Amino acid sequence: MVISSECLVINLWALSVNSQVFFVVWWLSAFWFSAWVLNKGRVHNWFRMPCDLPHATFVYVWAPDQHRVLSVNVLFVVHILRKIRVCSLS
Repeated sequence: MVISSECLVINLWALSVNSQVFFVVWWLSAFWFSAWVLNKGRVHNWFRMPCDLPHATFVYVWAPDQHRVLSVNVLFVVHILRKIRVCSLS
């Protein structure tokens, strides 16, 4: 089997184009994903339209859970950690 030099040049050119396309697609996807991550706070309600409650097809209601204490007799460390958690949530 004999490989000509023309065949080798064409294959190297095809590999070069393939790597260039991959590089461009990778940068475009990295830019697209970064834009979504950086703007996630603004894009959350992008397609939602404000309307009156009787006209709404979907209503999302969020209520914080009540704090449940599993044990009344707790260690001093647990008491301190609960205070830290309450301070960090507010």
